[in-house]
Amino acid sequence: MRKYLPYIYSICFNVSFLFLLGVLFVHAESTAPVFTNPLGDVDLKGFLLRIIDAVIVIIFPILVLMIVYVGFRYVAARGNPAEIKNLHQALLWTVVGGAIIIGAKALALGIEATVTQIQNGL
Repeated sequence: MRKYLPYIYSICFNVSFLFLLGVLFVHAESTAPVFTNPLGDVDLKGFLLRIIDAVIVIIFPILVLMIVYVGFRYVAARGNPAEIKNLHQALLWTVVGGAIIIGAKALALGIEATVTQIQNGL
């Protein structure tokens, strides 16, 4: 990990420099800044649903890669009982993590539908 620290510092410095350079160029072109919401006209419910959607988009490929990796390790274990026990745990927690992420989306949509029905009923 220590051998990668100079690279990490370099990347952080370069990203910071480019960000500041971009801010200076944007500020130089317009004298009156106009701030707009990058998410559009979104309330709290829409914002939270967008966060959950973003998490699903990021986590789903990682979840698929983890399942493939565990499958590869099953093949590489070659019947070693201790290794297979560890891989069962890894596969179990990978699937549980995916179920939690998908369940969060389902729960959010269920709560949204319930609140909408209650609001329309009143």
